[in-house]
Amino acid sequence: MPHQCTPDQANALHYHALALRPDWTTNQPGPTWAATSGGSPRTIDLPHAANYHHAHAALTAYALQDDPRMRTPNLYVNDGPHWDTTRPHPGVAQPTTPCPDHPYDPRGATDCGGCWADIKAGDRPLDKLGVHFVVSNGVDDETPSRTDRTGAESDGEPW
Repeated sequence: MPHQCTPDQANALHYHALALRPDWTTNQPGPTWAATSGGSPRTIDLPHAANYHHAHAALTAYALQDDPRMRTPNLYVNDGPHWDTTRPHPGVAQPTTPCPDHPYDPRGATDCGGCWADIKAGDRPLDKLGVHFVVSNGVDDETPSRTDRTGAESDGEPW
């Protein structure tokens, strides 16, 4: 099923393409990246993209090809190896919105393992799953505390 990029996604792909290949600006990239039509935002249909992340990965693969014919992004939307080599595998979770406190967690904000660990330890309320959280003493959640759970001062040594 083709992916239809929103105007914001189309602009993101446009600027990503120009960051990877600044020479495309002088080669008149054409209507591929025009996110506006007559002054109003428009969408872009990508018939070979599974989702936006696939479109982004395929654009990167397309732009970094060592092929002299790739002087513009105009052929990007057409079928090619850049779509096949970057196609998401079935059953593999797609990238999600990262957790602001644990951006390294691959499960994203909706099922962040770091947040769940904090919730189970009693350090984070359940309604703060995947949301930036500052503990009540004003110390950021990621900052190690100098007191143990009983409130006694700790010197950092485990014994």
